[in-house]
Amino acid sequence: MKRKLLALALLVATVLTLAPAVMAEEDGPLTPYDPVIEILTPGGYSPNMFFAEGESYEDNFVTRFYEEKLGTRYSPKWMVDSSQGTQTLDLAIATNDLPDMFQVNALTLAKLHAADQIEDITDLIEKYATDDLLAILNYQDGRGFLTATFDGRVFGLPISNDFANNLPMMYYRKDWLDTLGKDVPVTLEDMLDVARAMRDNIEGCTVPYALEGEYLGWSGTEFKAIANANNAYYDCWIPDGNGGLIFRNVAPEMKDALKTLQDMYAEGLLDPEFGVRDQGKIAEDVAAGKVGIFAGVFWNPLWPLAGSLENDPEADWVAAPIMTNKDGVLKPQNTIFAYDWVVVRKGFEHPEALLKSMNFWFECFHGQYADQLNDLLSTEKYMPAADNWHGNGKPVFFSHPEKNLRLSDNYMEARQANDPSLLKTGEARNRWEIWQAGGPQGWAHATFLMVAEPVLHAYTDVQYNEYLGAPTETMMLREANLIKLTKETFVKIIMGESIDAFDSYVEKWNDQGGAQITEEVNAWYQSVQ
Repeated sequence: MKRKLLALALLVATVLTLAPAVMAEEDGPLTPYDPVIEILTPGGYSPNMFFAEGESYEDNFVTRFYEEKLGTRYSPKWMVDSSQGTQTLDLAIATNDLPDMFQVNALTLAKLHAADQIEDITDLIEKYATDDLLAILNYQDGRGFLTATFDGRVFGLPISNDFANNLPMMYYRKDWLDTLGKDVPVTLEDMLDVARAMRDNIEGCTVPYALEGEYLGWSGTEFKAIANANNAYYDCWIPDGNGGLIFRNVAPEMKDALKTLQDMYAEGLLDPEFGVRDQGKIAEDVAAGKVGIFAGVFWNPLWPLAGSLENDPEADWVAAPIMTNKDGVLKPQNTIFAYDWVVVRKGFEHPEALLKSMNFWFECFHGQYADQLNDLLSTEKYMPAADNWHGNGKPVFFSHPEKNLRLSDNYMEARQANDPSLLKTGEARNRWEIWQAGGPQGWAHATFLMVAEPVLHAYTDVQYNEYLGAPTETMMLREANLIKLTKETFVKIIMGESIDAFDSYVEKWNDQGGAQITEEVNAWYQSVQ
């Protein structure tokens, strides 16, 4: 995708139209404020929050570090139960009584821009973002900026998540593969052969391949793994070869994917009641030793796969890439690394503090202060907070999109050398201790880092969903019904309805709003070229 306008806006802009006149000429990406400035952000509490003795949401070792090193004091605009956060923010937007910085989704971002309630931060990115921060913000070819870009100007920063949160991968019962004398599958036919062997030869294996009725559990990976092996991409808008985007749910390849699943159902490779199965039920089946093949994501050893060891200490799982397609190509689908964006309210005196704060958080989590803070997190006082301390990142938490992959590489290095002194972070040391404690959780943490994460290195070619705008007008009116139509049709086809029902589905999808949505999506797509 051509992004010349965005690149120019981010990397070439030289006129700092929004930088406050009071800022000194030498002010830079990590220059502290003197005197300290206060920044209001949404505040929330939940039963899972944990602070070391004597510390709180507003006053803890992270917030004090911001004030000491950057001269920023973060205070909550409000404190509500986390379940009420969205409702509280919606009211603040409606009354234009906004926090100084806050996190929003794509739709809210578009509404805030239309109402002129947030700052244009294009030029501030050029002046204040460090190279390290820019490398994260521009991850995946700058896709994270597209949602926040209007008429070539940027109004929000993408909040980075793990790049593989929605990237499908396969898990196979390794102990069963060993019993059967089977290798880890590579092709779709390999996988089907293993599924049949498990069905016929493994006692208790009543669900060779787990598939949720809604097929959206674990990011829909159970369905996507089969679809991708048929060159089908579920819920993806991808280039049509003529300069536009096409919705792949209605492409001919999806019919092929449904035929594969229909055949699997007829052969007894799926749960006969998969249509009413949810995540919880599949987790129970995994724990009960009924499931042989599970398509999920990198963190699934932690849950639900560890459950199988609770009932069978000899259970084991091996991770692998999804199956190659008929052309021998490995190309899974993925979403972008950002699901939300952080914005600055219009009129805030120090909008550049957003960039400075995110630069500073990078230094705390990955950069010059990481060793100091990780050593602190290894102390008796703070070790219990090691897995959750990042929640204090201001104004929002983010990490490098490949943070867990790097964690895995470091953990494997230490394990292979049997030397925990090689571990670089408090999180790595914490997971090492869990592994040493043994049991299902010890297995889960080691498997997540040493078996699952390394699979991601195999994914050198990924299919992204290329529609990154806010929901279009017709999406908001019709999408719920179209989603219902899709799910009902696909489940019926898998369970035996004629495969030709897919052709009727495509017609209905277009007639009931899909055609109009396609026009709107392509209008957006042309606007960001």
